[in-house]
Amino acid sequence: ISGTEVVNIADFSEYTKKEEGEPMTFALLLFSRGFEWMIGLQQEFEATCEQLGVTPIVLDAQGSDDTQLDQIQDMITQRVDAIILTPNSNDGLVAGVKMAQEAGIPLVTCESEVEGDIVPIHVGVDNYQMGQLAAEFIADKIGGKGKVLECRGALASLSSTARHDGFVETIANYPDIEVISKNTEWVSTEASSATQDVLTANPDLAAIYSHNDEMQTGIQSALREMGRLVPTGEEATILGIPVVPEVK
Repeated sequence: ISGTEVVNIADFSEYTKKEEGEPMTFALLLFSRGFEWMIGLQQEFEATCEQLGVTPIVLDAQGSDDTQLDQIQDMITQRVDAIILTPNSNDGLVAGVKMAQEAGIPLVTCESEVEGDIVPIHVGVDNYQMGQLAAEFIADKIGGKGKVLECRGALASLSSTARHDGFVETIANYPDIEVISKNTEWVSTEASSATQDVLTANPDLAAIYSHNDEMQTGIQSALREMGRLVPTGEEATILGIPVVPEVK
């Protein structure tokens, strides 16, 4: 379900192509390197830049819109040839995108989006379908009934909203499934705390749906502490998405 969405590339004809052999510099602006997939994204970016003969710049905003806006401005000042942005939020980076466009520097988004269809190319996944697939999988595994904990990403994130909407709208087809949604901000410790609280109040919890892999580590930690993470090969009492039996 991954792919590339071209929004309105015809509106960006002002971008000029470099002459062959002319040096180029691309900037990857990460909202946070605190996630494994972000590190993987950086590694692939740097490896591809090396193959293309492009100089890479990688910056970490550490979860701050203001920092990302400053970084975009810095990259404009340095006259980089392109910016790849993983937005910290969907509404807080609009001004930065417009600054890059006014400077004639191509800026594309990766994974998360910026609202308003102002970015010519977005590379990401169908987050709504992700939620749908998770809902169908859980419903099948728990026999269409039971309580499910949903650990949500940041509420200001369009990715989180789509993963939530796809999940709850699909799970609504199963009236005997109750969803307990908690805002856990993409953060492992938040997911761990939510898991402990919800499982304590609902010992019959049937499954857990996590919006990302970072929160999975916190969920597994909580399940382990509460004796609900079973050894490999044994039947689990909590299904967990993407929680799996512990591997020794």
